[in-house]
Amino acid sequence: MTSFSRSSLTAAHEFSARHRSLLEASAQAGCFHCGSLFHPRDITRWIREPGGGLDPFTAACPRCDIDAVLPSVAPVPLTGEFLAQMRVRWFDEMSAEDAP
Repeated sequence: MTSFSRSSLTAAHEFSARHRSLLEASAQAGCFHCGSLFHPRDITRWIREPGGGLDPFTAACPRCDIDAVLPSVAPVPLTGEFLAQMRVRWFDEMSAEDAP
């Protein structure tokens, strides 16, 4: 099992928002909330991020509707192992930090 560093998981997170143009150039996408892999054309819901910018749209996963989608053109591995470690970092650890 490959263990990805916290810094690489943090860097990968940068590709999970404001990424419509990256997803349109991708052959595949993956969700680090539910672990699904899918074609970007399956995305039907886009979230307009505040502040505009060059690419203000973030995808919601077509399977779980969470904004945790990574494009395949990003320099990250879209594998089950990587997506699972992203989930731990961005959902499980964050939840534990919020617990009383």
